[in-house]
Amino acid sequence: KPFQQESQEAFLALGAIYFWFLFSRSRRAQHWALAVLCLGLAVLTRSSLIVLLVPCLVLSLGMTRGQASTPGRRFLEATSLVAGLIPFILIQLTYNWLKFETIWESGLLARSGAVSFAAAFSNPLGVGLYGLLFSPGKGLIWYAPVVILAPWALVLFTKRQRELAQAFICFVGSYLLLLSKYVVWNGGW
Repeated sequence: KPFQQESQEAFLALGAIYFWFLFSRSRRAQHWALAVLCLGLAVLTRSSLIVLLVPCLVLSLGMTRGQASTPGRRFLEATSLVAGLIPFILIQLTYNWLKFETIWESGLLARSGAVSFAAAFSNPLGVGLYGLLFSPGKGLIWYAPVVILAPWALVLFTKRQRELAQAFICFVGSYLLLLSKYVVWNGGW
């Protein structure tokens, strides 16, 4: 596991959402490129960060509410984000092939000891959520107790930047759900 991987993942995830937010407002090509770059590098760092597509698409839909935007334009934005990721996905698939001799393995199955993705993501949702958030020695609350204040901060954030707050909720929620279903939700240590 590379040094400081979690910091890099967080930086790239936040960068992807932030630059997609700026792109959704300005429609500037440089914001699109930076969003795709951050998202692509995030996926290369940890393949499960592909869930970042969800908040970016939610952000696009939220930002066009009340604007003169057609469904075709929203579809074009969404497909441009996915199309921009194709080179990064191809790099990831090539790496998987070279390392595991299959494009579908990225280390998740090997780490979990499961024989299929269905088995690797068969953990009961409640068990995984409890473990990730509250489990003594593993839960987020024990490692970062300040996260208890997050709901109050989120209310203030939502009042100021509703669409961006929705995107962050989508990202945290989808990533938490994904990791909660993984049989090795504790990271294997």
